[in-house]
Amino acid sequence: MKRLLATILAICCILSIVGCAVQDKTYELPHQFCYTADKLRLVEVSTNAQQRIIDILNSASWEDGHSDYEADYIFYTRNHQIEYNSENGVFFDVTRNKTFTLPEDKHELVNIILGVKNIGYGVPTRTIWKSRYYLGEGVTSDDNGITAVIPELDNATVECGDSIYSMILINGKEFIAGCHSFYVADITGDGKYEICLSLSYGSGIARQCIAIYDFDTMQCIYELDADELGYNYELDFSNRKMYVNVNRYGGVGPVIKRGSLLYDGSEFFIRWESYLPRATEQ
Repeated sequence: MKRLLATILAICCILSIVGCAVQDKTYELPHQFCYTADKLRLVEVSTNAQQRIIDILNSASWEDGHSDYEADYIFYTRNHQIEYNSENGVFFDVTRNKTFTLPEDKHELVNIILGVKNIGYGVPTRTIWKSRYYLGEGVTSDDNGITAVIPELDNATVECGDSIYSMILINGKEFIAGCHSFYVADITGDGKYEICLSLSYGSGIARQCIAIYDFDTMQCIYELDADELGYNYELDFSNRKMYVNVNRYGGVGPVIKRGSLLYDGSEFFIRWESYLPRATEQ
């Protein structure tokens, strides 16, 4: 009888330990949730939504080692600082030096919770012309310049002369000059395509900048001009993502930094790729 009771007590102890282990969660609800690493502004996320992310972290298979990606979100829990790269869906626990990469469905869920659009997924984009040499589908060129009818912009007709400094006409109305690359892309994720341009200004060593226009209003909704540190900015579309390339004035030498042009639901920002040398932060 004593042996039976001892066995029962031992089993109860084991079950108790297992039960405690199951309930023992590494991560608790953050007390600061969450700041973006580049903007340092609080992101409004409901408690229920926070709990969904915490549940994902607690069920994750963490691996030792530092993340290879620069964070754009930071979570502060009671005992941990956790960074998140929303483009690649990678969490990095700074406190424990552990990394976890989200599966695709969880990646999408976390980005939706954070209100991040078009990050880690293909942005609907089409090249109209690039560096005035590569012409997109349906775009023609002759001695008078470039002509395109763009279905994504309500079949608007775009015309540009044979010089990089020629004025662009959209449906016969003057729009902008100095465009050497022209894209249309649904950067904002609202189902409507924006006009995305790489522009050059000046003679000799020209400065290069980028600008995005809302097609309905023809208003500029984002621009990034060459800066006082001597850096140029240029759009580059590849792998279904819109990138910003950085180089010196005049485009001399290789690209020294590159980042994804993104939209978080309220504003544009650039997530620089950490393995390239830093130029200047925007």
